Amino acid sequence: MSRPRVIMRAIREVLRLSLSEHRSIREISQACALPKSTVSDYVKRAKQAGLSWPLREDLDDDGLESLLFGANTSPVQVKPMPDLGYLHRELKRPHMTLMLLWVEYREAHPDGYGYTQFCEYYRRFADTLSPTMRQRHVAGAKPRSTDRLWELVPQN
Repeated sequence: MSRPRVIMRAIREVLRLSLSEHRSIREISQACALPKSTVSDYVKRAKQAGLSWPLREDLDDDGLESLLFGANTSPVQVKPMPDLGYLHRELKRPHMTLMLLWVEYREAHPDGYGYTQFCEYYRRFADTLSPTMRQRHVAGAKPRSTDRLWELVPQN
C-alpha cells in the first residue's frame, strides 16, 4: 500500500533545500523528518518537471502537485455489472448453478468480472434479501385441516 503524500509545505521545503541549497538527500531527510526514499522521489520528480528555485510566484499548491505528480488521469476500467435480480431468479430453476450463470455472463461480457468476484457480488446481493416467504391466503380457497378430521370420523 502506498504511503500518503506529505503536505505541500514539506514538499516545498524539500525542493528549497535540494534546488537552492544543494543539500544531500540524507541531510534533507533528516531536516524534514521524511524517509530518504520519499525525498529522493520528490527531487527526481522536480528535475523531471524542470523546476528551479525559487518557484514561480503564480505556482500554487495545486499547480505544484500537478507538475510533480501529474493529473490523475489513469483510466478507470468499468466492468459491466451482472443483473443480480436475474441471477437470483435463474438460480431457482432446477440444475442452475452460479458457474453456469457466470459462463453465460462471460459470453456476453468477455471483459467482465471473474468467477470469484461474480460470486461475491451475488452473495452480497443475496444477503440483502429478506428470508421470509409471503403466503397469501384467500378465504375459502383451501379447506382447513380440521375440516377433514370430521370427514374421517365415522358417524353413527
